[in-house]
Amino acid sequence: MRSFAFLNALVLAFILTLMLPTSSQEADGLKPFIVAGGTPFGYYFGLAGAVCAAVNDNKETGYECLNLANGNSANNLWDLDEGEIEFAFVQSDWLYRAARGKGRFRSMRQNDELRSLVSVPAEMLTILAHPNAGARVFTQLSGRRVGYDRTNNYSYLLMQDAVDAARIEVLDATPQIDANLEIATQICDGRVDAMVAVERHPSGSLGALLGRCGLALVSVEQRIIKRVLRDRPDLMAYQIKADAYPTLETQIQTFGLMAVLVTRSNIKDETVKALLVAMFEGEPKSNSVPRFPAPALEDIDRTENLAPLHPAAESFYRQKGWMH
Repeated sequence: MRSFAFLNALVLAFILTLMLPTSSQEADGLKPFIVAGGTPFGYYFGLAGAVCAAVNDNKETGYECLNLANGNSANNLWDLDEGEIEFAFVQSDWLYRAARGKGRFRSMRQNDELRSLVSVPAEMLTILAHPNAGARVFTQLSGRRVGYDRTNNYSYLLMQDAVDAARIEVLDATPQIDANLEIATQICDGRVDAMVAVERHPSGSLGALLGRCGLALVSVEQRIIKRVLRDRPDLMAYQIKADAYPTLETQIQTFGLMAVLVTRSNIKDETVKALLVAMFEGEPKSNSVPRFPAPALEDIDRTENLAPLHPAAESFYRQKGWMH
């Protein structure tokens, strides 16, 4: 699987984007559209900022991109539906359920107007084992004491998906551990055998923890990942590269969530194409403007499984030879 390490620079690109002038004097003749992200200075906001940096760096497209901090995926999906914004980055599980009227969207109608453009890795199931546990692959956690990062309940939810697919039992250590202590402290002290978090990789805090406590990243077996993805098309397989952390010598297999750039069916083809041209064809005029790697066929298929591709995106990808 190709590396997505460039994404870690996107928040910086977003900050620099805010410094670029977007006044009407600069934008005369340019048609504006909005790409919404998440909370200010967060990952999704950084992704939206990077897209806007690419668009605003390429005036030949005839468009001006405005980045909006819109809080979360629910707000983005609502505002897309209401026509308040043209594009947004949303979490893959939210998009999948919104398009089908499932889960938290069960009380709402199925949204047939959502259209996907591209997806990128977001937060991945990340399992760290204490050296005494001797666990290097997921099934070796059977019967072990497992603690969870309470700041993100996806750590528990994604772990349960893996446990169910592996058909093993782990011990939820939450009732026995001190709720006032951070999970990192608990695993370093040996109070739990493994800790579970959701992370983007590489992570500076995770790298420091690996070095401090001699912890090992646990790899999820391929057969387990396949079972999870069979039931959860809103998730993706992911590989943590061996050089992602100084102490990591082998590649780690896991899975997790995607960030998906989404729009509506009634957004004009020319607008969608202008955005994609800026992302994938533009030659950046400064180092602050990121280059986006061409999506592989598997990336496009995975995105299309969440919500149908916008026709202009499908046409663009076919023209580029990225899909058949």
